[in-house]
Amino acid sequence: STQSTWAHRPVPDREMVRCHSGHNMVVACWNSGKDSKTPYAKKKKPAVVGATVLWLLCPNISKAISRIEAEGGVADWNAKLEADSALTQAHVDTHRAYEEWVQSTLPEETYQEFCKYHILPRQRKFGNAGVNVPQAIKCLHAQSAMYLAGLPNPVGESVVKAVVREALALARPKPTNQLEPEPSKPDLDSMSVAQLLEQHDLCTLFHAHHER
Repeated sequence: STQSTWAHRPVPDREMVRCHSGHNMVVACWNSGKDSKTPYAKKKKPAVVGATVLWLLCPNISKAISRIEAEGGVADWNAKLEADSALTQAHVDTHRAYEEWVQSTLPEETYQEFCKYHILPRQRKFGNAGVNVPQAIKCLHAQSAMYLAGLPNPVGESVVKAVVREALALARPKPTNQLEPEPSKPDLDSMSVAQLLEQHDLCTLFHAHHER
């Protein structure tokens, strides 16, 4: 996964979402996320804006998604997309939403650079993380970052909510006897991302999930 293996931590141009604890959950980087240790910065040369503008920085959420990827999650999702034309179309539609958001967010000169390298070439890129084939995905972190930042992304939404369900199930106290009713489960399917982030401390929830 591009986001989980990048050696340098992205330098945010805009903070998109913060965890309940206060640190960045998702940021936007359009200066290629270059820090002072990179050759571009040392030579004082401008870096080409990368295809990935939205980055997932919360270590606990990233770790949970890395586990899914390590268990074959990317291949599983590509298989789901291949088998479900409606899901594929919904995924492809996110590329236009992403490009429109990039156009409305980046400075004009930077956006033109983005177009030059990722939209106009014959081998153009699609979506956050920049896949070569619009129907495919290569990074669940990138899809989840889009969803958590408030952009439409059915893959990212499903991934995040699946981990939330698992974490809540592990954290839910078990009934002390068979007659005691089980606690009600939250209706995550109908929750918007804003409601999900408001009602659940994802960073702490996922951290507790790792510790079990």
